[in-house]
Amino acid sequence: MVRLGLGVLAVGGVWLELSLVRLLSALYFYNHVYLVLSLAVLGLGLGAALATRFARLRQTKHVGFYALLAALATLLLAALTLYAATTPWRLLPLALAVLPHLFAGLALATLFGDAPEEGSSRYAADLAGAGLGAAAAVLVLDLFGGLGGVFASAVAFALAGLLFARPRPGFVSATVGVVVAAISLGLTLDLPLEQLATPKPLRDQLRAGAKLVDHRWDAFARTDLVYRPDQDVYYLYVDGGAGSLIPDATDATVWRRDIGGFPFAAARPDSALLIGPGGGLDLALAKANGVRDITAVEINRASVTLTKTLDDVTGGVYDGVTLFVDEGRSVLRRLDRPFDLIFLSQVVTQSAELRGYALSENSLYTVQAFGDYLDHLAPGGQIALKLYDELTLTRAMTTVMTTLTERGSTEPDAARHLLALLDTRSDPPAPLLLIRDAPLVRDEAIRLARLAEARGFALLFVPGLFGPPALEGIVSGDATLADLIGADPSLDLRPTDDARPFFYQFERGIPRALRPLLVTLGIIVILGLLALTRHQRQQPHPQPGVWIAVSALGVGFMTLEVALLQQLKLFLGHPTLTLSVGLGALLVAGGLGSALAGRFRDPRRGVAVAALLVLLATAAWHLGWPVLSELTRSWEIAGRVAVAAFALTPVALPLGMPFALLLRYLGRADPTSAQDASAQGVAEQIALAWAVNGVATVVGSVAATVLAVRFGFPAVMGVAALSYTVVLLWAFRPVRRRDTFARATKAPT
Repeated sequence: MVRLGLGVLAVGGVWLELSLVRLLSALYFYNHVYLVLSLAVLGLGLGAALATRFARLRQTKHVGFYALLAALATLLLAALTLYAATTPWRLLPLALAVLPHLFAGLALATLFGDAPEEGSSRYAADLAGAGLGAAAAVLVLDLFGGLGGVFASAVAFALAGLLFARPRPGFVSATVGVVVAAISLGLTLDLPLEQLATPKPLRDQLRAGAKLVDHRWDAFARTDLVYRPDQDVYYLYVDGGAGSLIPDATDATVWRRDIGGFPFAAARPDSALLIGPGGGLDLALAKANGVRDITAVEINRASVTLTKTLDDVTGGVYDGVTLFVDEGRSVLRRLDRPFDLIFLSQVVTQSAELRGYALSENSLYTVQAFGDYLDHLAPGGQIALKLYDELTLTRAMTTVMTTLTERGSTEPDAARHLLALLDTRSDPPAPLLLIRDAPLVRDEAIRLARLAEARGFALLFVPGLFGPPALEGIVSGDATLADLIGADPSLDLRPTDDARPFFYQFERGIPRALRPLLVTLGIIVILGLLALTRHQRQQPHPQPGVWIAVSALGVGFMTLEVALLQQLKLFLGHPTLTLSVGLGALLVAGGLGSALAGRFRDPRRGVAVAALLVLLATAAWHLGWPVLSELTRSWEIAGRVAVAAFALTPVALPLGMPFALLLRYLGRADPTSAQDASAQGVAEQIALAWAVNGVATVVGSVAATVLAVRFGFPAVMGVAALSYTVVLLWAFRPVRRRDTFARATKAPT
């Protein structure tokens, strides 16, 4: 029953974390979401720290109560989050999100300290529950949305409490009350979109008189269909971002002049691939310019569903289109055919919001992505990018020119592949970048420039005719691409690649969005180190090495998980599917590994074996995954899911072993005598291990983001390997005579 309760508790924790991502994304910008979630997960470590400090909290009779408190704290979090989002205190959830995880941390520290000999099986149940919860999270979010998913996690916490607690009438009544409250609140509460304090475009439109017509909330995003009476047009908003115009087939005056129509008018392509058509504007522009063979890739199914409800307005804009609901590059790499035009139109909302999305990954604008696009162009074809502002235009140019030079072009020739325009009539002004499959000759450049001016667009760069000195210098050979990248020392304009796909991150150094989190986390780590040092000084024979190993496991597990999931994303396509399959496979297989760890008689030597297996499996993944993914990338989604799960299993199995074995090591340790340690001392050591590991996990999460932005995901994988090397070195450290485990293993088993 305890293992079942642990699994259900883990399900509630995963559902809460993933549902908070969806809820907070609709209320705030990305950087705020990251800040809240990182500190929320820190609550697990803080709860375990409380269990370490106060022995009276480590009583198994309290575990059911802790789970029920986690459920109540989740209800409070949801209600106050919606309220706080409308006030100047909109980041109040920063503190509240810690509470459910804190009570969960208390429960975990108590349960593992209660029966250290069952540490492997209980940890296996915890990981397996988390993995199954991650796999089921997509269904939960598709059914109930972000807010409903938070209430679903409260129900899971409450049910876990019932499994832990003795069947007392009062406790059962309280649990039923929590479940009823969660269901009632889930059915009655909704997002206060019009009253939001965060300046989201959807909020501003609703305040200006726009009407919310319909919405869909799923595992990908909240998508809203809005009608503007003053313009008599419809818009789609994803997580409250800038609206995507839905074209009216009966009145083209609003959308026919959009700069996104220029590539179709200039080249008159027979075939086109449109990535991210959303509300259908790009499709309407393609059809209006006579494109018959249209393939569209839209990652957000709700955008397509809501747009199709307006077929009487759009004239069936998706009709006759080959549609994929998937990630653009993932589809393109599986299509064995060329296109005359590949078009990406503002895949992320608008310029004013880019600061909020700076830490989000975008693999559509990388060196490798442009290589994929060029490989799928027909002779005379072109790529068109509708971008957001000068910064994104410049980075796109540096990335494209890097791609072309890596494929054999000189820098002057690479610059001659490009043409940039600006639509000054849009708000904000929208740039367009054209990338030709061959350098522009003078006559063609003049033709395109005249056509652009006739349509009212400003010229930003026409190679050999017009452009800023930095770009014209590259064309003439008087300047280099490095000069363009380093023109402003305050900005990071380096090209992005798949290893560092942060297209919207232009800050040099540590991203501003992470600095408050780093300061807060730094204070917590310093206080934790002081507390740990004090604790060790009180021990007759302190063991600093074991706490270094516990910390390294927390950092290593998180950084390796982040690096693996990033590599899976392009292969599987949809980010939600990646999270569900990748995280689910890692945790479930890790749980199986934890169960197998119970077969080691010597936990310390088991840690060494497990850490070595992690390092070997990680090296095998690094060498084998690029080959395996390339061979199977054209398979249908079911096959690719199976390949991903199969490939992750050899890495995930040993990942679940070291921490479970370390808990067993601490459970058998006695620094004061040759006898087994007292139950209270063991429970304290295990609670402390959960606290240290919990804080280290958050450190690993933040470190993974900082390293990925600054140096790329290979650096994240390197830190993971270094962390498990530290664990391996600790496990192989010569054992002193007074070492706790050395004597414990001499006792009969």
